[in-house]
Amino acid sequence: YVTTHAYKHYSHAGTGVRLLMDTYVYLSQKKDQLDFVYIEKELKDLGLADFEKMVRTLAFKIFSEPNHKNLIKFTGAEAEFLTYCIQSGVYGTTGNAMKIKLNEISKGGKITFRVKMKYFMRRLIPGNDCYMLRYPFAYRHKILIPFVVIARFITAVFTKPLMLLKEIRALRREK
Repeated sequence: YVTTHAYKHYSHAGTGVRLLMDTYVYLSQKKDQLDFVYIEKELKDLGLADFEKMVRTLAFKIFSEPNHKNLIKFTGAEAEFLTYCIQSGVYGTTGNAMKIKLNEISKGGKITFRVKMKYFMRRLIPGNDCYMLRYPFAYRHKILIPFVVIARFITAVFTKPLMLLKEIRALRREK
């Protein structure tokens, strides 16, 4: 469960170094009580085996009594993963989330003005899954959805203007 939840953060906006520390502490304390054959099978079925292995490897490489006379050596993939974690704050960043969404919209292609406008419209007018989770009353009574869109816009402008400006600036910088 912890690994799948961590992957959700990692894949949506990033996750911080705390994930590595939590993994190290948890596995150091509970490794004898865990059924790794079952866990590895489940992670493989979920497509998270490589992610978990990278997290576990880095966690033990960083936090288990390293030889401080020598620098810890990382592979290219480990260094890239660690850099992403360091730059992601604790629960990820708005910039990471935006880059991931822009890449989804562009299907890995170039980030054009059109892609940015699609992103902006999706932020303003979210899909059904958002209404179902965050606005269940509007989801059940579809006629209320336009009012939710207006309320989301007003809320963003008047209660979170700095967050809105930060996102707009980040969107303008994205290439």
